[in-house]
Order: sequence, then structure tokens, then C-alpha cells
Amino acid sequence: MIVVFWIAVAIPVAVILGNPLLLWLNVRFGKTSRVQSSTVDEGAERQRFAMVTVVKNPSQELLQQKLKNTQAIDGLQQWVLYHDGPAPDFIKQIADALPAVVSLHESGEAMGKNAVLNLALRECQGDIIIFSDMDSLLEPDCVARLQEHFKDPQVGGVCGQREIGEKGQDSSAQSLYINLDSLIKRWESQLGQITSNDGKLYAVRRSLTRHIPDGVTDDLYSGLSVIRSHRKMIFDQYLVARIRIPSRTLSHEIERRRRIVCRSLSGMWHHRALFNPVSFGFFAPRLFINKVLRRFIPHAVLLAVVAVVAINLSSPGKVAALVVAIALYLTVTLVGYYGLLRNRLPGLLKKLINTNAYVAAGLYGTFLGTCDFFLGRKYVMWVPKKN
Repeated sequence: MIVVFWIAVAIPVAVILGNPLLLWLNVRFGKTSRVQSSTVDEGAERQRFAMVTVVKNPSQELLQQKLKNTQAIDGLQQWVLYHDGPAPDFIKQIADALPAVVSLHESGEAMGKNAVLNLALRECQGDIIIFSDMDSLLEPDCVARLQEHFKDPQVGGVCGQREIGEKGQDSSAQSLYINLDSLIKRWESQLGQITSNDGKLYAVRRSLTRHIPDGVTDDLYSGLSVIRSHRKMIFDQYLVARIRIPSRTLSHEIERRRRIVCRSLSGMWHHRALFNPVSFGFFAPRLFINKVLRRFIPHAVLLAVVAVVAINLSSPGKVAALVVAIALYLTVTLVGYYGLLRNRLPGLLKKLINTNAYVAAGLYGTFLGTCDFFLGRKYVMWVPKKN
């Protein structure tokens, strides 16, 4: 059981410390110039940019906000707005006043986001396709920034940076997670291949877009499709998409994380050829650590606890101490989850408890998502909580 314990400990250590350390060393001492192209696409200035947004039953306020934001983007030739299922009447009324750059479509029945994305791509006339969610507010110069990246013919896709633009109980914890993930992306981008993509804002060459299967996360699947084509998929921290708080409540975070984990594992299964280091080099183990091994941190924690109990069965006092420690942790987590004593705690302590509850909710959702994947569950239909 001692071996089992150290294997369980090694998993979170490899994800939290090992992968960032290897990336930093590679960026610091490696030859990152090998991913920089010496040629420039002479036709980059003539590239057409189209944006795709798939939506389902948005509020009128959210739609108007997105429409106003999109109209302010310089150089965007087309925005394909596609509704999953029959569109509400207020959207059809708004459509009558839409500028020529915007085209509104609706599917005959609810099909799920990926199926509708595939329909939307057929309507796009751009050389570069920008994918952006309904709740993502983009900067007016985002097309200009993308154009600079796509001057490099080796760049197949670009991922933007999400920023939470509103305050809330869990905004600080979610912002911390986003910042840590973005740090990994920045280092990976210097190697030319990021292991994760962000659906709030990313762009892909039309020639590299692929049919997106049901039951996968479109952003990760599309990013991995670019890398599988042996092109660069990079990250731009200044290509900003401002969003609302992703998880409206901790129960929403569990539900959201469960769905994302199951769908992302399904997407990587479709792209399992990328785990071959002979064909994809250092990217293969990086993808495995950051996107697969990370999903098994909650399993590793449970395994470590079981191993500790098994090792100390002959010492009832140690087992009792472990049980008490777990009970205290669960109590603190439940206090944060249900918001108990929220107004009676000092600011720092309240922040720590809320952050712990957010992390615990994410780990629980991750655990459920991996179980769903191995049980063959598919998340096809969606009910976005963005209003």
C-alpha cells in the first residue's frame, strides 16, 4: 500500500508542480525559436474574418449587448448567429433590423451546440473563423490582433484570454483558476502548441476546421485538430474576451465541470493519435499530464486516503486522527458551499473558505465527469446558464 500511496501522491504533484516546472525549464533554456516561422503570408492582409456564435434561448439584454459589441469590431466581415432550435419571437424581431454583416439562422429543432456549430460553419464565408460565445464581449481590435498572428502561415489557430468582468461570491476563486491556466498557456504558446483552448474566444483557419462530433467540447476538439494538422495553436493574453462569472453557483460549477470533463475526455479520445510522442514529440506527454492526468486528481486523493488508512490499520489512534481531520475539512467545505456564517467571518477567512468550496466543487464535478466518460455517457444537448 505504500507504493499505492506514493503513486497517488505523484499524480497531483506531476500536474501542479511537475508540468509547470518542465514547461518553464523548456521555455527558459530550450530553443523556442524552432516554432517561429521565417516566412510571412503575403495574402494575410486580404484574409476575410467571420465570426460564429451558437445560442439557445438568450435573454434580450444579453443578445442586445452582444450585438452592440460585435458591431464595434473593426474588420469583421460576417457574424453568423445560429439559434439551436426555433428562435424566440424577440430574436426574429431584432433580426429585421440587423446590419448586413450579421446573419441570423435557426435550426428546425434542438440539435445540441456541436451540431448547430457544424451548420453555422457552412454559412461562413471567411478565411479565418472566430468562435465566440454569446456572453463574450470582445475588443474592437481583436480582428487586427488575429490578423497579425495569421500572417505566419504556420499558425493554424489562436486562443484568446478570458477575463471575468463582474464581481460575485466566487469571482476571485474563478479568476485565480483562470490566471493559473493562462500562465500555463503562455509558456506552452512559446513552444507553439497549447494543450487547452478557450471557447469564449478562439480563431481557426477555415481550411483547418473539421466536423465537430457530438459529445465533445468544441474548443478543445478544434484546437487539437489544428495541432494534429502539424500547425501552431497559440495563445494571446491580450486577445481578451470579457465574460460574466462562469459558475453562477457552486452547484452550477459541479454540473458545469462534470459536463466539460466528460466532453473533453471524449474529444481527446477522438484525437488519441496526439498521445504518440514519436509523431508529436514533447506535446504528447504535456497533453497527457495537463488534460488527462489532471482529471484524475480527485481519484488520486481518494486513493491516497484509502492507502493511509490501510497502512495505519494497526494504529487506531492514527486512523481516528485522520477521520477527525477529514470530518473537519468536510465541515469547512460545507460551510463554504452553503454560505453558512458568510456575514460573520472576517474577510480573509471568508475568502479562503469560499475558495476551498469552489475547488472542492470542481474536484467533485471532475470526479463525476470522468465516471461519466468511462460509463459511456454523452452530453449532447445543452441548457446554458448565461442570462
